[in-house]
Amino acid sequence: APAGVNQVYGYTGHNTVSYSAPSANFTLEVNSILSPSNGTVTVYQGDPLSPISANTLHAVQDIQFADQTLKTEWFTKASLLHTTNPGEFSVLSELYLAYFNRAPDAVGLDIAGGMSEPAANKMIANNFALSPESKSIYGTVDQNSSVSELTNFVNTVYQNVLNRAPDSDGLNYWVNNLQTGASTPGGFITDVVYAVNSQSGTTDKIYLSNKAAVGEHFGVEVGLTNNVQAQNVMATFNATYNSSGVAAAVHAANALTDSYASEVSLVGQPELIIHLGGLHG
Repeated sequence: APAGVNQVYGYTGHNTVSYSAPSANFTLEVNSILSPSNGTVTVYQGDPLSPISANTLHAVQDIQFADQTLKTEWFTKASLLHTTNPGEFSVLSELYLAYFNRAPDAVGLDIAGGMSEPAANKMIANNFALSPESKSIYGTVDQNSSVSELTNFVNTVYQNVLNRAPDSDGLNYWVNNLQTGASTPGGFITDVVYAVNSQSGTTDKIYLSNKAAVGEHFGVEVGLTNNVQAQNVMATFNATYNSSGVAAAVHAANALTDSYASEVSLVGQPELIIHLGGLHG
């Protein structure tokens, strides 16, 4: 990658821009203009206000850092989805909350957004269900799991998504569907999320929409990528919600996110930051 401020054009073929430093030293600024193919990713090394380099990538497929390689289309597609279908983008944030009980990290959310179409969210949810992070929370759940395991799974998902237990009819319905194969674990969580999103003014809707907004503040508006911080933000939201209500919970969780961002920029703790165009201050 060239030093200084540059426009980097890949033109045809498969193109990779390579950096010798680890990804924690960089900020990505993403813009999707009309489609993912003519969107751009600007890669800042160091402080974006006074960078070592700032390369705006056109028709470049891969960004290779010392520790990982990222595909530009993940980010340009995510930016386009957020612009053209923010409701579906929010569903991805809610799936993170449901499966991992944390705010979505910017890289993971943008990868999911880069793959997502409305019909694909169940596929993404099924992939989440098979992930090591999800299994560490729920264990391995499938059609052959015991009633006790499925009951625990449904209860935990309800707690993560809605901050409450299911009513007895709902619990029995979902356990039966999971036993018979009428619902997969991924399909179940997606159905719950869409059912709540179809509501208006309910306690469930208010809780989930505000929780998702907190998640997007962390992973989209601020663009943080640290999973431990993501867990801390959501734990702060839940604890404050239960003690002081939704407005206080949003304020406390967003304040924690902003403090993490200040630590990255002021204390000199490097961390990969990803901004989807026009969504940050």
